[in-house]
Amino acid sequence: MPPVKRVKSLRRRQNHGKFLSQHLDTFVSLWKSPKRLRGSVGILKRRLIIAGSSATVTLMCYLILAGYPGIWLGKLGGYLIEKSTKIGFSLNEVYVYGRNHTESQRLLEQVQLRKGDPILKFSPEEIRQNIKQISWVKDVSVQRRLPDTIHISIEERVPVALWQHRQKHYLVDADGVIISDKSIHQYSHLLVVVGSDAPRHAPHLLKLLDQVPQLKQRISAIVWVGERRWNLLLDKTIEVKLPEKDPEGAIKRLLKVLKNDKLDFTQIKSIDLRHLTQVSLRLTTAAEIQLKGKGIEA
Repeated sequence: MPPVKRVKSLRRRQNHGKFLSQHLDTFVSLWKSPKRLRGSVGILKRRLIIAGSSATVTLMCYLILAGYPGIWLGKLGGYLIEKSTKIGFSLNEVYVYGRNHTESQRLLEQVQLRKGDPILKFSPEEIRQNIKQISWVKDVSVQRRLPDTIHISIEERVPVALWQHRQKHYLVDADGVIISDKSIHQYSHLLVVVGSDAPRHAPHLLKLLDQVPQLKQRISAIVWVGERRWNLLLDKTIEVKLPEKDPEGAIKRLLKVLKNDKLDFTQIKSIDLRHLTQVSLRLTTAAEIQLKGKGIEA
């Protein structure tokens, strides 16, 4: 496996003309000095070999860059690819961009590249599909830079919540995709999502909460209830019950409730917003006992 080099930026434009020009100079040099080639064949035969190789390699390069994979089918294609290493078309380096959380060993297992192999035998699209199987990878582009380099640019997923499931926590991105259960301690500040199918439904609610950051910072968890609606855990003690329909409207009503200076939220156990026309508050046990002591029914 060639060394994997991690860099910060990627030049997407490929100077194919420069590459062809460089190799053309090499072939011209060999043409002028055919004795540099090994063997005991005559000068004319050597020049014919050089000219034929030059034309073949040039045609191969243009066909690859033009996107004609069918040309490589059959024994002739395989033979030409194997022989291409003799003139420098062998894999020497792999550059990786954008890798922060993707494990290097996992990446190496997916790309399956070996130093010295013919670079023309590698399919950038096949490598791309293999890398996309890694949970941290949202998207990836693979470029073959002839004669000897492959560039891999990775777009990683961004965790937005922690999914609590069967006494474990998993990172979840904004699309509801489960990323990983490793390095969770780095994301302890994220919202906790609870429920068997919660990650798939969470993105919509998370987008609503992003619009009211003053509320979101007070919410520590969201719970998917009955496969149809959400509960919010506010200030780590207050359960807020959202309706199945129009959770956005319920959040607006919740904001109005929280602005009520007459309410002591330390004595509130739950806020029920499931009814469109009313808000129901339930007190804590201590608050109910206190009211009963004063002869007031909660």
